[in-house]
Amino acid sequence: MINSKNYLRQVGVPEEQFTFLLNRLEQEIEKDLQNNKMKKRGVQSKVMPTESKLHLTLTYLRHYPTFSNLGSNLWNQ
Repeated sequence: MINSKNYLRQVGVPEEQFTFLLNRLEQEIEKDLQNNKMKKRGVQSKVMPTESKLHLTLTYLRHYPTFSNLGSNLWNQ
């Protein structure tokens, strides 16, 4: 995990907000599984835990404009 000093800069949200989002996401996933029983069928894949998925998504969204701008600046020269 990222140290607290660089967390906001790397992920884009404070650690407390990340924890809140993670708890809320897990609640919504559980509620969705309760409402849609068919989603519980089959083998449960645990390739990447929910915390890592959320972290990856927020990091991507935080840095995507940077890469997009960099790419457009390089190709428009």
